[in-house]
Amino acid sequence: MINKIPVPKYKKGDRVRETHVLRLKTVKVNYGISKTPQNIKPKRGVIVSDPYRDEPDKAGRRRFKYKVQWDGRSKHEPIYQSRILPEEES
Repeated sequence: MINKIPVPKYKKGDRVRETHVLRLKTVKVNYGISKTPQNIKPKRGVIVSDPYRDEPDKAGRRRFKYKVQWDGRSKHEPIYQSRILPEEES
């Protein structure tokens, strides 16, 4: 079996959004703390760097990372390829 050479999915300048985001909202109630799931609108932004590979993790995997400039924010944030989708895709 031949191993495929990994290829990055996105290029510099592509519009992307976060994958589906579901966070637990903590609310204090009379009988303690309640955690309810809360859907959060995903962040949208532009890739500002070429893809790069991070250092190997414990299992030896090296994944692609991008620097993304989110809309309305001044700094870019490194994010894994698996955590973003093209903006037009739902």
